[in-house]
Amino acid sequence: MELQTGPFGGSAEKHGNGFIIKFDTDGNQLWVKQLSIRDAAIFPMGVAFDKVTGRIYMVGYGNANFETESFPGIGYNNFFILKYDGDGNGQFFAQLGVASKRMGAYSVAVDLSGNVFAGGTSDANFDPEAVGSGFLGTLVKYNSSGVQQWVRQFGPFVGRKNTVIQAMATDKVGNVFTTGWSNGNIMDEGDNSIGSADVFLTKYDPFGQNEWKRQIGTAGVRMSGNGIEIDLEGNLYCAGWTTGAVNEIPVTGNRDLFLMKFN
Repeated sequence: MELQTGPFGGSAEKHGNGFIIKFDTDGNQLWVKQLSIRDAAIFPMGVAFDKVTGRIYMVGYGNANFETESFPGIGYNNFFILKYDGDGNGQFFAQLGVASKRMGAYSVAVDLSGNVFAGGTSDANFDPEAVGSGFLGTLVKYNSSGVQQWVRQFGPFVGRKNTVIQAMATDKVGNVFTTGWSNGNIMDEGDNSIGSADVFLTKYDPFGQNEWKRQIGTAGVRMSGNGIEIDLEGNLYCAGWTTGAVNEIPVTGNRDLFLMKFN
């Protein structure tokens, strides 16, 4: 994997590459790092900052093996996590891939103990007894050394249903909260969504136990949760978009923004 420096580091290795840029508080570019593996297509999707160590974590997916810096990858798409220091020095942190399967990581979060969470979707089911063709919401926890602690999945695995984690947040005790969208029922994992696609929220404790799940939708409406945050009192905020009314509030455009608060 070539980590380059410059306006955009260099030319893409045939198919495409990713980048991460650091700016100062006045908007001046301090550095840009570009990652490229020959013949591979790489898609960074999110970043998170470790407030304790100052490290930056970048998450995404691609059809490469990010540990061996080679093409092709373990599966059709593997998800990766790379780690950078404040000067832009990068190194491999973790990846997850399954032969002949697709995995996409869209969000990353770091708790106060330095544990790193990656969230996204996959048609690889980590329950060996499950049979299906859908994409499951997939949440993975690593310790600060990049050692995998657990994998959790949710959503229907039948009927080509899709469940995607779009954003995550952690609280001060290491719980992790996720949001995203699903066109299946994540509550019983065997039925349709309420609308064309629904917003979901989940909470997992530090050991990977699911404490609760919520699903919000309106018949005929597509919704997606794309951002999530927690305040100092533990209240949860979810932002996203909708094609129809939410709580009887009508839309004014093709897609309207929404903001929800939960205790």
